[in-house]
Amino acid sequence: MFRAFACAVAVACGLVVTGPAGAAPVDEPAAVPVVRAAPERETSGEDGWWQLIESRAIDEAPEPLDPVERSAREAKNLRYDEPDGRDLTTLEPGTCMETIACSGGGLRRALPEGAYGTVVLGTVRAVQPYLSSSRTAIYTEYELEVEEVFRSTGGHVQIFDRTVAVDRMGGVLRRRSGQIISCGFSGSMIPHTLDLNGRYVIFLREVHDGNDLMLGTVFELRDGQTYMLWERPEGDRLVGTISGEDPSMSDEAAFLQAVRAMG
Repeated sequence: MFRAFACAVAVACGLVVTGPAGAAPVDEPAAVPVVRAAPERETSGEDGWWQLIESRAIDEAPEPLDPVERSAREAKNLRYDEPDGRDLTTLEPGTCMETIACSGGGLRRALPEGAYGTVVLGTVRAVQPYLSSSRTAIYTEYELEVEEVFRSTGGHVQIFDRTVAVDRMGGVLRRRSGQIISCGFSGSMIPHTLDLNGRYVIFLREVHDGNDLMLGTVFELRDGQTYMLWERPEGDRLVGTISGEDPSMSDEAAFLQAVRAMG
């Protein structure tokens, strides 16, 4: 079994600079770098690797019947096209595309200051990957049931009926033809995927001229404690154990109070 990798790397020494899905805990908003895909290479996969990918695949969403909704989805798919990207439907069976976004610098504090215009607390109620218009990218859309809005820029993206759509690059999609396309997105300071029914505080960045919201720094609230999401689930950390943070920040109530105080 083989995996096909396309490595997209952007490094800015001394600063935390990542792609639009990466966390950027800096005082000013990080610029979104232009990343280029390196030539593909194949590496041997672990036993059962593709079976795990298959278990994570989510069926392709039906085409909206409402013409307004259909037009909106088509426009969003177009916004996520990757210029000069590979048609993901041409990947060989049992292979996936992995994009690795790297950043220079390191984590200053758990709570980013001023890097994100929208900060919300909510529960994931739906997870759906989509293939971009040119089939060069997959993005996963999370439907978030919003419990509290800590900060909002009031831009193009609005919170309707206490729900909002937030995106993360990558996903595993099962097309109606049965083909499974896996497009991973990971790297330094980029939180891993969210779980259905998970409860999170999410720092969001506006992308595509404010038309979409992309995951940034993410914290999971679980059993009265607060965890900062890392690149892999096994790396998630209690906030109070992060260097420079008050140990009380692991407590959900204390953490939420600190987020509210950010304004």
